[in-house]
Amino acid sequence: EETKATLDMAAATSHSKDIEKAIRLYSAALDLADEHNNSNLIEVSLTNLASLYVISKRQIGRASCRER
Repeated sequence: EETKATLDMAAATSHSKDIEKAIRLYSAALDLADEHNNSNLIEVSLTNLASLYVISKRQIGRASCRER
């Protein structure tokens, strides 16, 4: 299914540390899961998006500390 393939691409992208692209892919997977009313894949997408937002906030925090 297209949603699962998009989730797989997002996971691979996340592991390669391209957080912004992974967020875009997880968002696309969320849209697809929502279109198909697949609550399980909606949950997976949202969970992974939340994790990436936490990671991206930490990276922004570290970068601003280095600038000081």
